[in-house]
Amino acid sequence: LLCCFRRRSCEKIFAKKKLDSPLPAPPSPLYRGGSVVGIFFRGVEMAAVAAAAAPEEKKSSAVTALDVDESKLLGKGNSGCKIYGGTATVHILGVRHDVAIKVFNHEWFDRPQKQVDRIQRKIVKEFEIQRAAASVIDVEGGGICKVHGLFDHPTHKLCIVMQKYEQTLRDELEELEDAVEQVELSKVLDWTLTLAVVIAQLHDCDPPIVYRDLKPDNVLMDDKSRVFLGDFGITKILEETGLTTTLTTTADGGGGGGGGGGLAGTLYYMSPEQAGAEDEDGESIEQTEKTDSWTFGTFLVRLITGKDPWMREKYTDDAIIREKLKNKKHPDLRGIPDAHPLKKLVEQCLQGHPADRPRVCEIADKLREVRTEAAAAAEAPP
Repeated sequence: LLCCFRRRSCEKIFAKKKLDSPLPAPPSPLYRGGSVVGIFFRGVEMAAVAAAAAPEEKKSSAVTALDVDESKLLGKGNSGCKIYGGTATVHILGVRHDVAIKVFNHEWFDRPQKQVDRIQRKIVKEFEIQRAAASVIDVEGGGICKVHGLFDHPTHKLCIVMQKYEQTLRDELEELEDAVEQVELSKVLDWTLTLAVVIAQLHDCDPPIVYRDLKPDNVLMDDKSRVFLGDFGITKILEETGLTTTLTTTADGGGGGGGGGGLAGTLYYMSPEQAGAEDEDGESIEQTEKTDSWTFGTFLVRLITGKDPWMREKYTDDAIIREKLKNKKHPDLRGIPDAHPLKKLVEQCLQGHPADRPRVCEIADKLREVRTEAAAAAEAPP
């Protein structure tokens, strides 16, 4: 089936998997066509406002007790956020459970109360968007990291409690690359096709969701080597009139979720428009679903070459890379042989202007085509 499917109605989306606790929202002309997904995300904003206005209500009823084990650091970001292992009592499971806990920068909570309220609203939004997305995205071979709930910890303040996975894709890549020179094409195709379908389904939500931060650190793997998209801290929700909601809670590499400024995304993987590129009229290039097409290209560069994008450059200073991105330049692709079946796709993804890039559903179609051809070649007689 082609990945470029028509925008689904709310009944079709929610028939796949019912939301645990859909948020009520009154009718409003802001809802496009009465879409339940649109209503849900508008409800997310309402819930975030309510949570900040009444801090004592922020504890999620789904998590009733939480122990953070700071000796088990599972990951961290440049904005000061950390992922720890720990245990939690999750109401729906009724038992103590191993979990991953996203702990936000402690400094964010030492600011004036108005700023703290704003930060807390962003954290609630991140949680609600990830919870909603995980409940409606249905993909063979993976999906979206499941979140159990929010918890107001006495030391770590407001945390997001998530399902614990075996490792990140970066961990897996480093293990494979220590043993062999390159990751097998079949693995690259399996992982990227799953993630492309996940992101295409996010784009198909109403309003569309743009992930903006695809990188190996944000892809989680279970014990069956299935891949799951995690960390929705800099996700954007798109409206017909443009970008209306910006979540920069965990902008690894400069977004600064605590209140502001900087670039939202991870520098080596971010698109020109995320870095502030302008069009020929001097206007900032708008971030759209095709922002994810660029990050998919840089993600492929990492999987194919074994190095993060831009690491083959003569100069890897952050300021130089930002300037190149603003000028709509892409990283050096000489590490990908011309004969590689994904070389052309990478070049298409890394076009400077979003209008010139393929949609993520088209990327999925190409990956599916390459996987079919590779399987046929492997089965052909010598």
